[in-house]
Amino acid sequence: MCLSPIEVSLEQDTKKERNLLAANAANIFERQVNRRFVFALLLTEETCTVYLFDRSGATYSEPFNFHEDPNLFCAVICLLGSSKLQDIGFDTSFFLNKENLLQVRSKQDTGRRSFRKQTYTILDTIFRSPTYLGRGTFCWLAQRVGDMESRYVIKDAWIAQGLPGKESEGTLLKLAHEKGVVMGIPEFQSCEDVCQSDSGDPDAILLNRKIFNPSQELMKLERIHTRVIMKAYGKTLNEFSSRKELILAFHDAVLAHRNLHQIAGILHRDISARNILINPHGSEGNRGILIDYDNAIRIDDESPYAKKSRVGTLRFMARKLIDKDRETLERQTYLDDLESFYYVLCWIMWTYIEPGKKTTAIPYPARMWDKETAYIVKAAHLSKPRFEGGHFQQYFGKSLSALAKRLWAFLQRRTESAPDNETSPLPEEDYKEFLAEISKGIADLTLEESEAQIG
Repeated sequence: MCLSPIEVSLEQDTKKERNLLAANAANIFERQVNRRFVFALLLTEETCTVYLFDRSGATYSEPFNFHEDPNLFCAVICLLGSSKLQDIGFDTSFFLNKENLLQVRSKQDTGRRSFRKQTYTILDTIFRSPTYLGRGTFCWLAQRVGDMESRYVIKDAWIAQGLPGKESEGTLLKLAHEKGVVMGIPEFQSCEDVCQSDSGDPDAILLNRKIFNPSQELMKLERIHTRVIMKAYGKTLNEFSSRKELILAFHDAVLAHRNLHQIAGILHRDISARNILINPHGSEGNRGILIDYDNAIRIDDESPYAKKSRVGTLRFMARKLIDKDRETLERQTYLDDLESFYYVLCWIMWTYIEPGKKTTAIPYPARMWDKETAYIVKAAHLSKPRFEGGHFQQYFGKSLSALAKRLWAFLQRRTESAPDNETSPLPEEDYKEFLAEISKGIADLTLEESEAQIG
């Protein structure tokens, strides 16, 4: 196990060695799931420079001459070999038990201003961010110690604090449950700001960099290490096993979005195929689970973070949010998320030949949704006089193609007369119509499949 990479350069130009340090640090983050930051050393014939890599990038010390200051050099080497693992970047809430199984301790609120520790065994890695920079999200499938049948998802992420008003995913999930919204969203277990010391201070970028009175500019680098634990469900929406499973999960995810918005006052803001889970054994209303509230806000929030637009997954973002020519970005609304739901359904119907099998040639316009021209393509798609759904894969049949066309017509009509703010009486009517169209699609699909069996 590598603790800290070291590179030696005998040349004046150390660019190559610095790049190697960055690559080695990235490799450490990838292989060591409990790594919070990584120290590294760059040595020349006379000097030593200490680097620190974390979720906000890298910082480094002034080079010092280790011939002139050998005591400082020894202190640096002792730090990198410290037995206090939290001091060299390890998350000490992770540990190996006697059976050499990876486990993690979590602090859970008992509701009486006190906490209890709960231990989980990591069974598998569900998701890991492709880069260590930014949120650096990890999701693990876990089992609570003492309960062999239990299955939970543990999600660790480093949440940016640069814009005031950002609330954690756990806080918003807890709010939703307190407001009575429980169907179609994750069953919340606990949330916490991960701590690495007895002081109770949360694990944070600036704390680890020993910056205690940051300027406003430095605050843009700040991220806090958070952990959310929730009940595990099934596969993502694009891993559907049948048309019926797909559309039932889709319906219940939209219904959950409606309940979050209308009852709990929460707007999701990142609708995507990966953020809808299929719950194969769920009851009505719980067959699709809407996950990932990292970009969610309260609809009455007026903070700088809540006013930030252009958040979400480009492929599924509403057209107005990716219009680079708009001088003033409009606040994201429920209609933007409904538009994203529509893109999710169309994307699946354009790209999947059948369950588990994608086409090698994604048809237009879906293949353009990841490009810089996505706004132009989406705007044209929603403004054309005729629906361009002719390239849907044959597997999805007439019923789901007709559903997509009705949702397209709804968005054409509603985005032309969108409400100016969230106090409009229209949201409930819009949700009712949108959900009614999906329900009709479910009924049509049931009839279509029955007729196919008879035939």
